[in-house]
Amino acid sequence: MRTYVRATVERRLAKIAASNHPYTETPLYTEIQFDLILAMDRGHFARLSRLCPSEKRGRLRLFLDFAPQFGIQDVPDPYYGGQDGFETVLDMIGAGCQGILHHIRETGR
Repeated sequence: MRTYVRATVERRLAKIAASNHPYTETPLYTEIQFDLILAMDRGHFARLSRLCPSEKRGRLRLFLDFAPQFGIQDVPDPYYGGQDGFETVLDMIGAGCQGILHHIRETGR
């Protein structure tokens, strides 16, 4: 990965991690209406499934459901992907976002 790209990604991740938004397990599903709830891997999906009310579980999907060309379900941790880890994950995220946009255009939600 190019040094400047990696530095940009790391800076953005650090900014998110340093934000004052504490993690909470209080489900917001009852307060906010979501058309789609995305999990980046099966572990997150399982945890979200337990927190999500049953009537809203149909809206819960794996992110890579929208990028089936990769043939996997979990977005890998880029830090463990060697030199190309970030490039691969960025490719997956780009493809997944395109798939999500297609889904929204097709379904209207």
